[in-house]
Amino acid sequence: MPGESKLVLSVVKAFRLLGILSEAKAPLSLAELSERSGWPKSTVYGLLSSMRESSAVEQQPDGRYFLGVRLFEYGCAVSAGWSIRSWPGPFCSIWRPRPASRSFCPC
Repeated sequence: MPGESKLVLSVVKAFRLLGILSEAKAPLSLAELSERSGWPKSTVYGLLSSMRESSAVEQQPDGRYFLGVRLFEYGCAVSAGWSIRSWPGPFCSIWRPRPASRSFCPC
């Protein structure tokens, strides 16, 4: 149907797991990820295995999972395309009236 988005559930779930790992700020076990997501361990394990293959998720020797280096690389690629002068645009008008804050705004 036009205008209707078709989501790939496994991709949505994979990003949810990445969000859980990010919020945890510490490596989590398969059981912890299963509990926090509400999904069966088999589902979580399959998603983690796929993400490990691309280094989006890594696994410690004790079995706990954490965000992988590939996500850092993606973040660097995104930030390389940003212009610091164009990003804060709407916020600069807030900062401009206060000269002391001007130093924080590159516009």
